[in-house]
Amino acid sequence: MSIFSWNCRGSGGPSTISTLNRYLRSTGALLAFISETKCSDRLARKRIARLPLQNCEIIPSRGRGGGLWMIWANEVMVSVLENSFSFIVARVQFGPAAKPWLLFAAYGDCDDRRNNEIWSKLSDYSSTNNLPVCAIGDFNCITEQSEKQGGSSKLKAKHKKFRSFLQKAGLMDLGYSGPAYTWANNQKGRSLILERLDRAVVTADWINLYPNSKLFHIPNYSSDHLPILLRTEPKPKRKAKAFKVEQWWSSQHDFGDICARASSNGGQNWDKVCGSFKKELRAWEKRE
Repeated sequence: MSIFSWNCRGSGGPSTISTLNRYLRSTGALLAFISETKCSDRLARKRIARLPLQNCEIIPSRGRGGGLWMIWANEVMVSVLENSFSFIVARVQFGPAAKPWLLFAAYGDCDDRRNNEIWSKLSDYSSTNNLPVCAIGDFNCITEQSEKQGGSSKLKAKHKKFRSFLQKAGLMDLGYSGPAYTWANNQKGRSLILERLDRAVVTADWINLYPNSKLFHIPNYSSDHLPILLRTEPKPKRKAKAFKVEQWWSSQHDFGDICARASSNGGQNWDKVCGSFKKELRAWEKRE
C-alpha cells in the first residue's frame, strides 16, 4: 500500500491538480495528504472530484494560506479522530482484516507556537495511544546540518528542539530514497538553500507492523516541495529466470571447450567463472 504526501503550495490552478492526478495514478497511492492547498471547502471538493481518491477530510485555507486535504480510496478504512489548521489525525486500516494504526499528517509552520502544538499532539498520540503511529508530512524542520545545503551553517534552536522531541517521543525517521532535499527556496547561486523538511517518522510497533516499508522523495518541478511516497510493502522484484544445466549438454563434443573458456575468463574468482559459464552456455544453446 502507498501513502502520498505533498505540500503543493496551492491547488487552485488546473496544472497543480493535473500534476497531482498524475502522481496519484502513477504511484497507485490509496491515501494522500495534501497541505497548503490555499482553497476553500467548496473549491476543494470541486478539485478532489477530478482525482482518483474521492473520500476526503478537508481543512479550508485561512485567507491565502494553509489548507489541508486527506483523501483516500474506498478500500481503505479511515476514521478521522482530530484535525486543526496544522494536522489531521486518523485511524487507518488497509482492509477489514488488517491491523489498524494511527496516521498523523503534519503541516509545519514558521510560527514556533504552531509547531509546538503539532509536536505536543503527536507526542500525546505516540505515548498514550495503543495503536502503532506513523507521522508524515512537511514538518518545516531539519534534524541535523547534513539535511541542509546553503545558507547559515548553524543549526537553529527549533531544529535542535525538533530532534530532541523525536528522541523523547520514541519516533524513528524512516530515511528515504531519492533526492537528498525536499524543499528549495528557488534562488540561484549562493542564495540557493535546500533542506529536507518533509519526512515520515514512526513508532517501533509501526515498524514491526510494516518492516519492509520505504519512503521515496519524488522529483517535482511545480512546487518548492518534493512529494514523498511511503510504501508499506515494496514492489515485488521480478525473479530472474532460473538457470539449469541440462544433463545432455555434457555429452556434446564441444561442452568441454565451453567449460575451459569459462574457467579461463573467470580466473580465480568463482562468481566470475559461474557468470562466464552461464553466458557461454546460453550463447551455445541458441546456436544449437
